[in-house]
Amino acid sequence: MAPTKLFISLMVFSFVNLVMLGILYKLTRTVQNRGTIQTSSRKRLLILNWDKGRSSSEHGMEGGCEMTTNRSRLLEADAVIFSHRSISHKDMPWKYERKSSQVYIWSTREAPGIIQRPSVPNAYREFDGGFFNWTYTLRHDSDVINIKFYRGDVLKTVSKGKKAVDDVIAKKKKLAIWIVSSCAGIKGNIRRLEVAMELEKAGLDLEKFGDCFDADRALAKDANLYDVISEYKFYLSFENSLHCKDYITEKFWRNGLLSDAVPLVWGPSKDDLLSIAPLDSFVFVEDFASSVDVVKYLKYLDSHDEEYRKLFRWREDATMTDEKMIEMTKSRYPHLTVFKKQNTNVCERLLDRKEPKVYESFTDWFINDNPLECVGRQ
Repeated sequence: MAPTKLFISLMVFSFVNLVMLGILYKLTRTVQNRGTIQTSSRKRLLILNWDKGRSSSEHGMEGGCEMTTNRSRLLEADAVIFSHRSISHKDMPWKYERKSSQVYIWSTREAPGIIQRPSVPNAYREFDGGFFNWTYTLRHDSDVINIKFYRGDVLKTVSKGKKAVDDVIAKKKKLAIWIVSSCAGIKGNIRRLEVAMELEKAGLDLEKFGDCFDADRALAKDANLYDVISEYKFYLSFENSLHCKDYITEKFWRNGLLSDAVPLVWGPSKDDLLSIAPLDSFVFVEDFASSVDVVKYLKYLDSHDEEYRKLFRWREDATMTDEKMIEMTKSRYPHLTVFKKQNTNVCERLLDRKEPKVYESFTDWFINDNPLECVGRQ
């Protein structure tokens, strides 16, 4: 082959190789870039809150999820949260409109007797047959636990140690206070008012505030709840339902323990309370045979400072932690399943879901699985 032709052939060969190498390099970079894009833009789970106007923080949304209240995004959503406020046959998305992969979640912090319609006791039967996949309630056996307060959080919030308890007790000027605005409508509301009046009749020095009483019994709009309650030794933590599973609300936590008052408790079962509350932190109405006995005990504590102080032992130990309190509770009450805060974040639960689940009957789980007195049938 002539030198000129050989040179030209070598040049063409080199050029082709360079072109091929360039193409391979670009392909490699494209694949690498696509991989990076796919990793960095991993799809966030979309949660639709069917109850318009509710904030995402109310549903434990920390994590890799997006929350929306835009119902037009229904078919995009990985999960849909329905509160008892938003349950309405006329605008609910029914089974034929949903994706099989979607998780429909029933959410409430209310007791069964509140959400059940008294005039139509089986109203929620329309959701039987697998409409709901998960529950998000105060009950500890919910798929996601919808609690706002917890023993461990309280232990981290309140001041602890001997001086802290000294300061708490030094503020006490009066015996008992109750702030309540609902005293009719359901049996629980009516019964708790009766119990409070029986205690007052038995001699309890009780200051009452709220819509259930005369207009002059209203708290000032700018009143600081802590400043008001902390001057009293006891706060009536009376729930609006009796013996509903795990139904313990802000009446015990915020109005009682976090306001430096000892809760006088009516409503929850004692085991439910012991499983989640600090040890020796409350007085339980049902421990006594009569209202007279309750009042007699409260007056005894009022006149015996060291006995009253024992109801603050849970925070007198400056080193007290949730883990330590759990072990102490297990030791004293070995029959109890002591609750430890977990599984409270909807987003984390969705990211970690493994097997599909349905509730064949929401009514049977949430309403009929409770004692009759809980749902106002006794």
